[in-house]
Amino acid sequence: MSLSFEENRTTWEIRVTKHELIRTLMLLNAIHRAPDAANVVWLTKVDPVTRAWIISERMVTTWITESADYTDPTFALPIPDSFISSLLELVADDDGIDIFCNEVEGTIIGRADDRYVVIDHPENVKFTSNNLPYQTKGSGTWPSVAIATVKNSDLEIFAEVIMNGLSFLTGSNDVLPFVTIDISKNRFAWTSDWRRFGLHRTSGGVPARTTGNITTQFYPYPVARILKMQDSDDDANIFIGGEEADYVYIGGDDWGIRVVNDTEINARWYSKLRRALYANQFSPSSMTSERMPSMLTFEVDGHECFASLHTVDEDKDESIGRLTCVLATSIDSSLKIYEEINALNATLVGATVVLRNNELRVITDFPTDAIDNLADVTSHFVAALRKCNSLNEFLPLFVESELGAAGE
Repeated sequence: MSLSFEENRTTWEIRVTKHELIRTLMLLNAIHRAPDAANVVWLTKVDPVTRAWIISERMVTTWITESADYTDPTFALPIPDSFISSLLELVADDDGIDIFCNEVEGTIIGRADDRYVVIDHPENVKFTSNNLPYQTKGSGTWPSVAIATVKNSDLEIFAEVIMNGLSFLTGSNDVLPFVTIDISKNRFAWTSDWRRFGLHRTSGGVPARTTGNITTQFYPYPVARILKMQDSDDDANIFIGGEEADYVYIGGDDWGIRVVNDTEINARWYSKLRRALYANQFSPSSMTSERMPSMLTFEVDGHECFASLHTVDEDKDESIGRLTCVLATSIDSSLKIYEEINALNATLVGATVVLRNNELRVITDFPTDAIDNLADVTSHFVAALRKCNSLNEFLPLFVESELGAAGE
């Protein structure tokens, strides 16, 4: 690595302040990211007069913003995590430092007067649209927006209560409790359920200016650590685009957090369910976003089938997985239909035929703690589907019902 830092340097440079470096380092500490050469902080303009320091780790993306200078580049500069503290060491009092690159050496340089720190430019890292703070839906609209405007000091209460549960936890490899949040009636409220860890369920609520209402879940611990580092004088907004939105957003004027809008039951069982389906020779659908889908699709003999997860009893921590196939639609209920369904169910093992919402479905339920061994469950489900397909005297009832409904 050459010490001729001013040779072959970029035509651009970024003047950064001590304040923004401190805030960025605090974000890194809050994220608790493991050391890795691929871990970088992205520094980029998000509009002509604003730059952002952006950090992503698994389910969370967080950022701070500062005023940008005309010399700031428009591309995203990847700064290794470990270099942030080195840059901060250069800052004297409230002065700033300059960041630029040596394009021949492939290095990033921080300079304060006649002092320098240098690090290799990261390789094999790529800034994508998913690294940008805010993500829009394909249609550009939100179906049922819910917003709560809350004092930062009140969000600190939320953060403190969330983190308090961790202090009483003694060793566990299980998925930690998600937080359930509720926005409604000028209040932001939350609940964390630690009962399956032998602890307690805790709740809280603070005043808020609200638009819309929603109840949803997310993994709260990195979010809480980030919230605890924010100034308490200003307000923050909690924004959710709807129950099926990919993210929950929490942010103030110059900072923000984006966390995946997901459920605890999915975090505990979704990946295991997907692996179990593969192990039993099915090909479940893949994820198309960071948010785990509400169900997995797969095929049996040309039939589209679904695997889903359901909470049965929160107090007893009881949940089930369900395999479903819709055999027919637009089926009007009648005594004859129910008689045939009951007769069919008497011949099935490990599966049930039901008429629900005018759909004839084959379903198989199983406890989630049996997900790792689904051989019998899937064989009963497939056998039930094949038996239904062979019932020539049963299926014409559906056709007659559909024709009758169509002629009404």
